Amino acid sequence: MRVLWFTNSSVDYQEHITGYNGGGWMNSLKSVLDKETDIELGISFLLEDSEFKKEINGTTYYPVSNHSGILDKVISKLKYVNNLNKRFKNSDNQYVKKYLDVINDFKPSVIHIWGTEKNFGLICEHTKIPVIIHLQGIINPYLNAFFPPNISLKDFIIKDGFSPLSISKNIKEYNGWKYIADREKYIFKNCKFFMGRTDWDRILTKIYSKNATYFHCEEALRDEFYTNLKWEPQKSNKAKILTTISDPLYKGGDLLLKVANLLKQELDFDFEWEVYGIDDLVVQEKLIGIKASNVNLMLRGMGTSEQIRLALQTANVFVHPSYIDNSPNSVCEAQICGVPVIACNVGGMSSLIKNNLTGVIVPANDPYTLAYSIKEICLTESIAEKISTEAVKVANSRHNRTEIIMNLISIYKILHDSQTS
Repeated sequence: MRVLWFTNSSVDYQEHITGYNGGGWMNSLKSVLDKETDIELGISFLLEDSEFKKEINGTTYYPVSNHSGILDKVISKLKYVNNLNKRFKNSDNQYVKKYLDVINDFKPSVIHIWGTEKNFGLICEHTKIPVIIHLQGIINPYLNAFFPPNISLKDFIIKDGFSPLSISKNIKEYNGWKYIADREKYIFKNCKFFMGRTDWDRILTKIYSKNATYFHCEEALRDEFYTNLKWEPQKSNKAKILTTISDPLYKGGDLLLKVANLLKQELDFDFEWEVYGIDDLVVQEKLIGIKASNVNLMLRGMGTSEQIRLALQTANVFVHPSYIDNSPNSVCEAQICGVPVIACNVGGMSSLIKNNLTGVIVPANDPYTLAYSIKEICLTESIAEKISTEAVKVANSRHNRTEIIMNLISIYKILHDSQTS
């Protein structure tokens, strides 16, 4: 069976071409799928490359140029100077033509699109080949939670200062999100098959694609987290808290500041809080008046999978502060390592965490409960050990790569048979 992936990353392509090894959970999944001799895999992704396709170790890669020529950009801007949505739509149409060239060359039995965030899903109405979309982050509910409490659209627009250039950039970014949200609804409407792993993404499928078929399939984790080195309660007078987040405001950077401030000022708790994935919280600091350096937050920037795994081994607790998320891999990685997790009860979190059993979930925008829960877990070894044991058990089952591949192939076969019948 020939299966064509459209992915948000280049998976292991750059590792083959340049030696760059970015790791990633999709590499982990592909390495297991590669052992299945009855699957011929093609992978297409956005990347500037001179090659239309390249075959490496049995996989056919299709890098699709993600840059327009200077002349094309100028013409597009002049043509749609007063209509950003038309410019975006024109760009999408050009990409769809490239994706169809890939499909016509590879001639897949099944097309597997990873995520609704990009424009890959627009191909659904242009092909009779079965297309399934694997749900990841879902833009419409993310847009609904785009601004944290007490932060407005105006705050977002002027977050980088009052220069016309930065204001224009931020307005364009927000309008771009709105366009992508509308495009996502269109993609949902035109796709017949979806794949997810939480009650939340199943519900969203029913809302936006009422007649679609939904399949449950878990996700693999990065190789480094399938380890026998499991977490043990940390013996230290100073608690260590760990978080991995990214830049968007809805990821909860402001909540970190509020919680850290409560732990230090009101709960008299001795701690240090390592935060990977971001270099600063300048915007949040300015908006809520708390500086990261004053409340024991240490912003580490991007970390390798090995750095984060080692940081997990020495943490007392992992905290996920996001205002919206589906099934963040950072939470799953912490669970499979055995680190007690506390997260806001948003999106798909309740499918990952059974409260007080495999972790702790607290209300969104509740720094008080979150701060108290952190202190309680750090100081109560019996609670931490109970959560750790149960989380490892569930995570090992949930992220079993052999079972995930078996399930994935069975879904591919169902889709293939639906076409042939």
